[in-house]
Amino acid sequence: MKLILYFTNTNSIKVSIGLSEQVPLNMKIKFILEKFHRLLNQQQASQGFTLIELVIAMLFAATLSLIAYPQLISQVGKAREAEAKNTLGAINRTQQAYRFEKGEFATSLQQLSLDFTIGIFNGDAYDTNFYHYEIKGTPNENEVHHLATPQGNYRYSSKSIASAVFNYPNDFSLLICQGKTTFEIPGIIDSQTCQNGEILTR
Repeated sequence: MKLILYFTNTNSIKVSIGLSEQVPLNMKIKFILEKFHRLLNQQQASQGFTLIELVIAMLFAATLSLIAYPQLISQVGKAREAEAKNTLGAINRTQQAYRFEKGEFATSLQQLSLDFTIGIFNGDAYDTNFYHYEIKGTPNENEVHHLATPQGNYRYSSKSIASAVFNYPNDFSLLICQGKTTFEIPGIIDSQTCQNGEILTR
């Protein structure tokens, strides 16, 4: 008596049976069903995962996430910082033109008539989804300072950025400075010195 069972690539089952003609039909059927039952159980077991295998897979995925997540957050933070740097650069240049035309620096960002399209004015300040922009302190005829600080949850992944415009006889000096960490507020001492930060552009 011989029974051959095998699976194809499509998981369909083909049967080759060689049983003696002397074996009763009901015995043949019972024998075939028992073999099928055992074979199907083996196939289902081989397609599943043990608990240990699932735990190992979950630990592997968690480890990859722990490695990749900080890098992702860092890159997102840098993109936000690029927006702040560009906006402060535009504010600096517009303050320079304002000072040249009116003889004084603007005391409110609304006075600069910048084409802001990504946020809203909040009193004398300006807010986007990611940063709060303001004029820091009171400008005088020789200098004006600005500060961009991250808003909401973005303050944990983006750094604060400061900028300033200095008016010298027949010349202007512009400076943009970024905090060293996400929790440091940079300060600009003069056209060459950045406190608690690093100089991005002059």
